[in-house]
Amino acid sequence: MTIKSILARKSALVPVIEPTAPVEAALVHLEQDEISALIVSSDAERIEGILTAADIARGLHKYGADIVGLPVNRLMTRDVKTCEVSASIADVHKLMSEHRIRHVPVTRNGALSGLINILDVIQGRLDDSETDAKSLRDYVAGRA
Repeated sequence: MTIKSILARKSALVPVIEPTAPVEAALVHLEQDEISALIVSSDAERIEGILTAADIARGLHKYGADIVGLPVNRLMTRDVKTCEVSASIADVHKLMSEHRIRHVPVTRNGALSGLINILDVIQGRLDDSETDAKSLRDYVAGRA
């Protein structure tokens, strides 16, 4: 199964915020949409960074209450790990584990196409396992 199958189950809206937007706007966006990460992009295609709840927590520790007025690009993670829509769920799970990240922006030919999180990937892996188990049961029962 590929990441494309995960995106097919999710909302087509990709949570994006401009790099110069204040952190306060990001907090509102995160709360309203009940999400924990935003893609930072000036044009909603090119990924300039990612802002996660963890980035905000680190910023709060470093800057205190002044964080709300800072631009998002002061707190965002710049070294963003991405995947293509054609990537396998297993490969993305490995990427997330190796880099200890919970969110991965998805690209299509280099342009932003979606955002997945670790729960999406785990659900995809479970779905793959269930499909494999059903196929094996059918094979053993002679239905394949």
